[in-house]
Amino acid sequence: MLLLIVCATVALLTGLSLLFFPKGLKKLNDDFNKSATKVAISFDDRVWQLRTGIGVSCILISLLCFFVVYYVIRKHG
Repeated sequence: MLLLIVCATVALLTGLSLLFFPKGLKKLNDDFNKSATKVAISFDDRVWQLRTGIGVSCILISLLCFFVVYYVIRKHG
């Protein structure tokens, strides 16, 4: 149950940051790539193009996870 709550929270934060803070996320990724070796995977251009859909999907997944947790708590106490 706790794992589901953690996954839902991570998905929600990822979705919100992709939708509302894309420039900050891109800058954070660029800074990470400068400090890390080139082995690290950069922020893929395809993901950048699809960030709105990915962000909305992450938020919907998090809402579903929170609903499942709520339902299990209500049904099984």
